[in-house]
Amino acid sequence: MLVIGGSGAGKTTAAVRLAAVLDLPLYHLDRLFWQPGWRELPRNQFDDALAQVVARPTWVIDGNFSRTLPQRLQAADTVLWLDFSTATCLAGVLARWAALRGRQRPDMGPGCPEKIDLPFLWHVMTWRARSRAPLARQLAEAGARGVAVHRVRSRRELGRWLACAVAPAGARHGA
Repeated sequence: MLVIGGSGAGKTTAAVRLAAVLDLPLYHLDRLFWQPGWRELPRNQFDDALAQVVARPTWVIDGNFSRTLPQRLQAADTVLWLDFSTATCLAGVLARWAALRGRQRPDMGPGCPEKIDLPFLWHVMTWRARSRAPLARQLAEAGARGVAVHRVRSRRELGRWLACAVAPAGARHGA
């Protein structure tokens, strides 16, 4: 299962809950990608690490990383898309920063304390305008191939969806 959406949407919180309910291993793309001091893992190493994860029989993966989405969609049978407004995502980022400022998130690589800066805020504020349409196209194509795409548009709707989450019968990769 993939959990995707804008920064601050609550991907990690949803993924943690789903992994626990479905009794599946959980992988955070940020944890795979970010090295101490906010250094990026070299592309080939990240791709190799991700290939090892999606080759496993079941998993929950949270994160966007649009470059690798086709690979993950090919291996997944289910996607939870947090299609939230920019305001909701920005509020989530600010709340996370206020709660964790200077401390490391459990879904982040070691040595990467929570921080906020103008480039990241700009990324959050422009993500929907830049990324939503291409993402929607990719998810529509995946849905046409049989991937179950669950689009939720608000935190309230997410709460209802998560309350109903159960392990799918006969799950395949990325259950």
